[in-house]
Amino acid sequence: MKKHLTFNPKLTFIVIPVLSLLSTGCLQSASDEADPDEDGQSAFIASEIDQLGQALESLPGNALTKTSASDADTLTGERVVERFAYQQECECFVRIAEYSDSRGYERTRLDSVTLLDSDGVALDHWDRGLIAKIVHNRHVTRHRGSHDMDVVFNTVAEFKTDNGTVVGVWNGTMNGFYEGEEFKSAAIEKVTREFAHGKFAFPVSGTVTVTRPLRIYAVEFLGDGKAVATITNRRTGRATLITIDRDYQEKAANI
Repeated sequence: MKKHLTFNPKLTFIVIPVLSLLSTGCLQSASDEADPDEDGQSAFIASEIDQLGQALESLPGNALTKTSASDADTLTGERVVERFAYQQECECFVRIAEYSDSRGYERTRLDSVTLLDSDGVALDHWDRGLIAKIVHNRHVTRHRGSHDMDVVFNTVAEFKTDNGTVVGVWNGTMNGFYEGEEFKSAAIEKVTREFAHGKFAFPVSGTVTVTRPLRIYAVEFLGDGKAVATITNRRTGRATLITIDRDYQEKAANI
C-alpha cells in the first residue's frame, strides 16, 4: 500500500525530515559498476530545481494562482492533494501533490514555503513588493518498479536585480537516499532564474553538485533552456557529459 507523506509544522520551517525509503526514482544502486550514467538522475536534479520555482506560481496572492476548483496541476500533471495553504504554526505555506502513470511510476512532493520580508518577518500571502527571501523545503519520494528515491531539498531564494532584470537566486542543500544508500554531500549554488509576470523561467546559471559513493554529479545550468551534467566515476575517473533540455530529456556523450 502506498504511503503518503505527512506534514509536521514544527519541523517544516527548518527542514522536512527524510521519512521512509518507500518511494521513488529510476535509479540503480551506486555500488553497481554497470550502473549506466544516462539513467535519469541528472534529469531528476534539473527537473526538481526547475520546478521549485514553478511551484511558487500556485501560492495565494500570486497573479497566476489558479482559481479553478480542479485538483489538477496542468503545469506538472500532478494531482494536488492539498493546495498551498498558510499554516500559522510554521508561518509557512504547505502543499502536497502526487503523480503516477500506467507504467508504475509514482511520485509524491511535500512543499513548505516561507516568504520573508527584508526584516525577516513571514508573510501570509504572495506580495512581490515585500518579499526579500523565499525559504523552500521539498520532500520528494519517487518509485518505479524496484527503484526507490527519498530526497529532501532545503533552499533559500533571494530576489535581486541583475542589469535591470529581476532574478531569483537559489542556494541550499539536498540530502536523502538513492536505492537505500545515503548521500551526504549535495550543494545547490547560485541557481539563477529570471522573474517576470509572476513566474520564474528555466534557470540560466548556477550549479548543483551531488556526491554519491560511486559517482559525482555536477549539473550546471547554461541558459537558453539547457543544462549539462558532468558525471565522474570516483573509482575509475571516467567522466560522462549529459546534456539536459528544458523538457528534462537527457543525451549523453563521453568526454
